[in-house]
Amino acid sequence: MGTNTDSPVKTVGVSIDSPTANKLATILKDTLGVVISPLKKITESKSDLYIEKMRAKHKFKLEKVDLVERAKLRLFESEVRRQYNLEKIGEKTLDYMEETANPPEIDIDWLHHFSHSAQDVSEEKVRDWWAKILAGEAKQKGSFSRRTIDVLKNLSKEDCELFEKFSQYVVRSQESSHHFYIRDMDYSSFGGEMFTTEHLKLCHMGTIMMGSSLTFTLKPNDKYMFHYSGKKSIIENKSEEDILFSIYTLTEAGSQLLKVANTQNIQFADTLKNYLIKLGLTYTDIT
Repeated sequence: MGTNTDSPVKTVGVSIDSPTANKLATILKDTLGVVISPLKKITESKSDLYIEKMRAKHKFKLEKVDLVERAKLRLFESEVRRQYNLEKIGEKTLDYMEETANPPEIDIDWLHHFSHSAQDVSEEKVRDWWAKILAGEAKQKGSFSRRTIDVLKNLSKEDCELFEKFSQYVVRSQESSHHFYIRDMDYSSFGGEMFTTEHLKLCHMGTIMMGSSLTFTLKPNDKYMFHYSGKKSIIENKSEEDILFSIYTLTEAGSQLLKVANTQNIQFADTLKNYLIKLGLTYTDIT
C-alpha cells in the first residue's frame, strides 16, 4: 500500500538550533559530510570564488599540466558545486521540517541514494522539491521510494512546473495509493488543452502510467468515495444504467510527488462536482 498523499509536505519549519534541526544536522554531517550549521554556511559566491581561484592558478599552464592534474581540477569544480547543492538542500529542509520529525529514523542506504541523486541539482525550485522530500522522509520513513527519487532526478524545472499545474486536477480514491484525473473533462478554463497536448510528456516523465486510460464504471446503485481539496465526497449512481467516464492513473512516483507539488484548486472542485452531476451521478460532500 502507498502512503497517504493527502498529506503534503507543508511549510512548517524549525529553527536551526532546535532539537530536530540538530538531529538532521548530525545525520547529514556523519553520513554524507554535509554541514548545515550557520557558522559554516557556504554561499554560492564563495563556492564560485574557490573555483575561480583554482582556475586562475592553472590558467596559463592548463594545456601543459599532466592529465591527472587536469582531471583533479575538473573533479574539484564538480565536487564543490555538488557540496554546495547538498548543503543548500539541507538548509531548505529545515523550512519544511516538523518538530515531531525524527531524522535518525531515515534509512542510511536511502539517504545515500538521495544525496547521489540530488547533488547535481542547482535550480532553486527543484532544490525545494528535494528539501520537501527529505523533510517528508524524516517525518515518516518510507514516504518516498527510491523509484520516486529516480524519477525526480531526471525532471527539469519546466517538468516540475508542468506537474505542479497538472497536480491541481488529481483526485484521490478511497484507497490512498490510487490517484487519477478524469480524461474527458473540459479543462479549457484552467489552462487550455493541457491534457491532450502534454499528457504524453507526463507519461515519459514517469508520473502517469503509460497507456493507463481506463473506463471507470458505476453500475446502478453503486457508490464511490473520493478525496479532493481536503474533502471527502461520495458519488452514487441512482439511475438504472451504467455510468462511465475515462480516467488516467498516476504511477507510484506521481502519487508520491503530489506531496511536494500538490496545488489544490477550489474553483476546480466546483467544476468537478458539476461534471459528475451532469453525467447523472448524485454528489454528496461528507467533510
